Amino acid sequence: VETADSQSLIKACSYTIAGRRPVKRDDIRYSDPWRHTMKMNRHTVVTVGILAGLILGAIVGQALFIGYEKQVPDEVLGGLKFVGDTFFIGLLKMVLVPLVASSVIVGVASIGDPSHLGKVGSWTVFYYLSTMVIAVTIGIILVTAIAPGEGIGDQVIISGQAAFDASDKKINVEGASGMGLLSAMGNIVKQLIPTNPIGAAASGQMLPVISFSVIFGIVLTVIGERGKTVIDFFDGVFAAIMQLVEWILWLAPLGVFCLVAWTVARLGGEELLKPLATYMLTVVAGLAIH
Repeated sequence: VETADSQSLIKACSYTIAGRRPVKRDDIRYSDPWRHTMKMNRHTVVTVGILAGLILGAIVGQALFIGYEKQVPDEVLGGLKFVGDTFFIGLLKMVLVPLVASSVIVGVASIGDPSHLGKVGSWTVFYYLSTMVIAVTIGIILVTAIAPGEGIGDQVIISGQAAFDASDKKINVEGASGMGLLSAMGNIVKQLIPTNPIGAAASGQMLPVISFSVIFGIVLTVIGERGKTVIDFFDGVFAAIMQLVEWILWLAPLGVFCLVAWTVARLGGEELLKPLATYMLTVVAGLAIH
């Protein structure tokens, strides 16, 4: 089934009304409505796939948990975690730095006159700080009222504590706990001026990457025509990364399925259902209010 493009149809008919020539079939472009429907709904398909992966992952994980009598082999758990971490989380982490860097550079350079950046930057900082304070306030109120952490089983707590102890987050948290306000602010300012932006990007430190990208974007606007080629390059990088992100999102249902199945197979649905439902309720309520 084909449908005529409205703009080409109007243009062809206007030629006939003006007496220039009759309408020909070649004057009218036709399009496949199913193709446009699928193009518009690809995000809906991914969303439905993620929900399906979430549900199926919980079912498969619980079946493994019961079938192996709460002792799922490490090979099975390792396989599920490997697929979820490598082919979904790993791919998202892979594009994070180039996506942020290229988008910030292109965004800053598109402002044009560097004098306008001060106005835009000040309003951006004000908006960011205001929404952050509001979000933190809403979060504190909801967490205090709903208490989503209550009811978590001992097995979940032990597993989470073991994972926390084995990660680098424990060192960072313990190191930051002894800092005062001035020390914390000094640490943030220090991160804003990276001594090695490439090293910061390699280690996944986003704040130095963002600050360097902002400065680099301003410099590209200052040097004028000589920076246009570099801006066009990063514009192409940004477009390519966005396309890559869309491809990666098609793997989201598989990644969600594997990670949910891995979590439920380790701990069991009974241990996770109530705390997870309460947590999701708290997050949705916070987002709705904000």
